[in-house]
Amino acid sequence: MKRLTLFISCLTVVLLAASTFLFLGQTAQAVETQTVYLHKEVTKNAEVTTDQTMLTEKQGINGAEFTVVDITNYLRNSTASLADAMETVKKVTKADIAGVALGQSLSAYPGMQVVGKGMTGRKAVPNDEGKMVETDGVFQTSLAKKSGTYDASYLFVETGSVPHAGASDNVIMHFPVLNEATKEEEEHVHVYSKNDIVMELPDIHKELSEKHQDFAYGEVIQYKAVLTIPTMIGSYQYFRVEDLPDKQLTAELDSIVLTDNQGNLIAPAIYQVSAKDNGFVIEFQPAQLAIYQGTELTLTYHLKLAEGSEPDAAFYNTIRLHYHDSTDEQQEESRSKEVYTGGYRFIKVDADQQEKTLNGAAFVIRNSKEQYLTNRFTWKETTDSLNDQELFRITSNQEGAFEVRGLAYGTYYLEEVVAPNGYRRLSDPVEFKVEKNTYSAGTQAEGILKVVNSKLPDTGTSVDPPRRGGTNATTVTNRMSKSLPQTGEKLGTAGVAAGTLIIAFVLGLFWFKKKQQINENGGNKKK
Repeated sequence: MKRLTLFISCLTVVLLAASTFLFLGQTAQAVETQTVYLHKEVTKNAEVTTDQTMLTEKQGINGAEFTVVDITNYLRNSTASLADAMETVKKVTKADIAGVALGQSLSAYPGMQVVGKGMTGRKAVPNDEGKMVETDGVFQTSLAKKSGTYDASYLFVETGSVPHAGASDNVIMHFPVLNEATKEEEEHVHVYSKNDIVMELPDIHKELSEKHQDFAYGEVIQYKAVLTIPTMIGSYQYFRVEDLPDKQLTAELDSIVLTDNQGNLIAPAIYQVSAKDNGFVIEFQPAQLAIYQGTELTLTYHLKLAEGSEPDAAFYNTIRLHYHDSTDEQQEESRSKEVYTGGYRFIKVDADQQEKTLNGAAFVIRNSKEQYLTNRFTWKETTDSLNDQELFRITSNQEGAFEVRGLAYGTYYLEEVVAPNGYRRLSDPVEFKVEKNTYSAGTQAEGILKVVNSKLPDTGTSVDPPRRGGTNATTVTNRMSKSLPQTGEKLGTAGVAAGTLIIAFVLGLFWFKKKQQINENGGNKKK
């Protein structure tokens, strides 16, 4: 009896030991894991080669969330065929996984269990040579190779996307992962998401289309704005462009042209233009813009600079894109280069007494193309600048001051059409050059151009000199220096002295020739 009891005790110990060994073996087998690197990448067009081949590049997308679901039991225990079961797995959505914690099963899919969750980011990843390389768009996780007694199968679902990339298709992975060439298990497992696209986000960029930044009053200024239509435009609640120029600039609504990336006009039914203050608003129909999703539209139009705008001041044009993407209201903004207008300041003075200022002198303005500035700030040719009533005139005030504003940068000429009372009208034009800050410089004495006039001779007449090219044309100087620049007409004492010397020389030469002739005739004068 004792032997039987001892045998039973020994057998119990052996069975317990065997059970413990088997349990430990199964546990060790169950916890054997493999590091898996999931890559979320998008393909971008990089450039076009000389043979018109499109080069592409991969870009890792950081910030996307992936959830890992163990689907082993679902596939193994499904009453449907393996192919049908796989199709069902592919249809699992992030909504099916929402709110399911780690270790819990999906209520709609018995046999599927959430086992991992994480975000893509920049991580050190082993390459084909085993070297660690910093890589964007990587979700790293450790997964068990076995699920119970079966080789494990996993589903990767993108449960949190980023605005600039589309959501990935579901990815399914089965252990073991074998090397295609050696048929051995891969040391490093890399999984790549599928069907990723670059999500175009709303954007707008504005620029000045002109090659210069200086303009005259009323001159047309061309602008261009490039508008990016987002990939998901069809779901937007509204999509609106607003142009906000400074008050000195006014938009011309009939100049607005909207084209696609092929240069074709956009159908008017897709958008509506309305004036707002001195700018405009374009209201788009988001659903109808869907045919342009992910592309760029080009908006061209022009503004005009208002009369009275301050010379040398900067004027800006801002454009805003307002939109609601069905989640939130947002806006983008872009501002073009500033534009300017120019000007110049003058003072009319007496040629001999330059501290004496002269009022009542009137001038017209001519450009280098022989055109004259009109009252409408346009340019015209004329054969009678003295009497043409369409021409813009400026007149010196009681302090002799006068100025011109609203000119683009360049060289111009003052032509005097009315002289101050008792003074000779200038016969030659006065050249001046409008540049940036030449008007502002006129707040200081050295920045003002002096225009001088000589008094008429006291003969009781007031005959004006002939126009340009007359016999009494004068020399004109136009210079900027520490002393006031001046231009006009003035008879210098040096000229008088030079004339006297010439006359004396001629008389002396005549006397010498006469005496020489008498000597040659033997001292006898001709009779």
